[in-house]
Amino acid sequence: MTTDAAPQVNDLLIVTDATSSMNSYLQALRDVLPDIIRVSSLTRCFSRVGIIAYRDYGGRTSAAPVTEWSGWNYMDENDDNGKIITQTWLIDFANTLHGSGSYDWPEAAKTGLALAHSVMRDDATTIMLLFTDAPPHLLAVGGVPCQAEIVKLSDLRSFVGSGPGFVDSISGATLLSDGDRKAQVFALVHATDVQASLLYLTAMTNGNYYHLKSATSDVVSDLTMHVFLTWMGLASDQDEHFNDIVTTATYRNTDGLRDALKEGDSSLRRFMDPQAWQHQSSHVNFNMTLSEKAQGHGTTVIVTNPRASPMQALEARYANDAEYRVFVSQQLAAIIDTNASAVATHPVYGSLWRAVCADRANDARDGLVMAFGQAVDRITSETRRRKMKDWLAQSYDFSAVIQDAIGDMTEDERYPCVLFDPTENFTAVATAGGTDNRQVTDLTREELLEIGRSCDPSILRRLGKVLAQMKYVATEADLPAHLRDGPGVDVPRIPLALAKPEHKRSFWKLLLHTVVPGTQLSTRPAALLAALALRKGILPLRAVADQEMIAFSDKWNNLTTTENWNLGCLFLLLDADRDFEVRVSEGTIKRPRPDARVLCDEDRRLFRTLVDYKMLEQNLQTTLQARLATCKTGDAGSCGQDVGYDRIYQHMSDEHGGWWDNRDDEDVEDEWEYEY
Repeated sequence: MTTDAAPQVNDLLIVTDATSSMNSYLQALRDVLPDIIRVSSLTRCFSRVGIIAYRDYGGRTSAAPVTEWSGWNYMDENDDNGKIITQTWLIDFANTLHGSGSYDWPEAAKTGLALAHSVMRDDATTIMLLFTDAPPHLLAVGGVPCQAEIVKLSDLRSFVGSGPGFVDSISGATLLSDGDRKAQVFALVHATDVQASLLYLTAMTNGNYYHLKSATSDVVSDLTMHVFLTWMGLASDQDEHFNDIVTTATYRNTDGLRDALKEGDSSLRRFMDPQAWQHQSSHVNFNMTLSEKAQGHGTTVIVTNPRASPMQALEARYANDAEYRVFVSQQLAAIIDTNASAVATHPVYGSLWRAVCADRANDARDGLVMAFGQAVDRITSETRRRKMKDWLAQSYDFSAVIQDAIGDMTEDERYPCVLFDPTENFTAVATAGGTDNRQVTDLTREELLEIGRSCDPSILRRLGKVLAQMKYVATEADLPAHLRDGPGVDVPRIPLALAKPEHKRSFWKLLLHTVVPGTQLSTRPAALLAALALRKGILPLRAVADQEMIAFSDKWNNLTTTENWNLGCLFLLLDADRDFEVRVSEGTIKRPRPDARVLCDEDRRLFRTLVDYKMLEQNLQTTLQARLATCKTGDAGSCGQDVGYDRIYQHMSDEHGGWWDNRDDEDVEDEWEYEY
């Protein structure tokens, strides 16, 4: 009879030197910690996360303490202990750490490790990230701080009994390697030479030693996350910039590594010189090697012993766990709000983002997609913004999702439909007010998605051209022969029945799939596209456009969506509202219910007022020319009463170009009449 192996349990403990020379490391910790916590939460790879800072003995009375401990933050929020040290508290702890004292080498690393051992547990392996630029105090080297550390650690009660085991660095390494409370140490060390005592510690615990030639905060934070993800088995290919500044130090020969019992043992001859904390003997130097690229290929950052148990695929967990889906959506929203670029660079975030994008049942998906696009638009660096948009364009390919949505429909719902016939060659003539004379087939997904961020006339003209060139097919019999199913025929068709509530009113979201396959709009841009169809008078789409606008009518007056309040969007909404109300008043259509509106009365008045004020603001310096209608006698004065001054037209002078009109109406010239 066999039993399943117990699940692998790991804690993550960051132990950092916090002396004055370590400010770049501390900044890196502040930068990377939120991502470490989020990845730990999303993957459940670690049960607990904590931080220890150590300095050195012999400082001023007013100096920072030798050690500081954050406490454990439990990744499982249902754990009672998780309520004690929150993620916010842990981040705040890192933010308050500052480098203090001890400008010389070595430091009280043994004390930091003793504290670490005291907070570890028997039933978990602790993954320890050690940040330092200095070795520990060695007994043979001595010195006042070393003696102070010996006194502290020799106390049988120090660090809940862990202190005595770390008086000697060899016994400390053995305790972390072979004791009941085990650790795997990964040391990120910025020093001129490899620190053999720390290399010995990492070798004993099956970890790795990373030798940094540069220790800027960016390098340290990037390396930390890379090591972290590589150990988990989730890292992508190594970033090339590590190859010039980071190498992995190892021993050529590890025979006899575990024979030593204390720092003075002769068996250490090949591994470390206990009497030298800086320059090692030739025997030690000969036995150490640094990883190098082989003819420009390979990696200089190695994780020799990654996580033993493979992790459950995040996409599979997302698909099978409803609570996890909600949690992922919340975490992605927080990431997008603080650092949207991380989604593209971290494989954990990226894989979960793609899972969310493919999940039609996730109500939070549209909001996340819109928030992500807006966050990318706010990136100031043109290069980074372009890179992110390219990445987003790939993640925005919803072809499989759209095909599934259409595949779920019954046969009698497949028609009527709309499609784009790629064989039709419309004359490429620039529309009024614009210079873009490209064919619709030349448009990119990014250009189609721009309606989500702006109702600029050029964007509306572009999409207006798309709508005007769509082909409406009422029945399958009406489908042109060259577009029927057959070899080489793959023309996307969007059934109008997708506008029904049972299909989540997805018609307008999926419509642009006909132009660039895989393109899907979020809820608000889809409603704007419907409004544009009403403005343009696309008759076959009027009914489904009315449905979309009525369903979205109570969501426009939203202060948090700043894009709703620019003139282009307000003009578009008012035009769509006017079109609907005119058809109702003329009896062309009936309201589906008494309160059905494109805009409620209050929003209509507000939007009109805002437009009037903005128009007035833009034309304060414009010279008005009054033109009075004349009667048959040619006497304007005698006919004024008959004509009525409310019929007076005020024209803008050619000099100022007239009222600025943001509507996408090709018949509107630069100068137009405003009727009072």
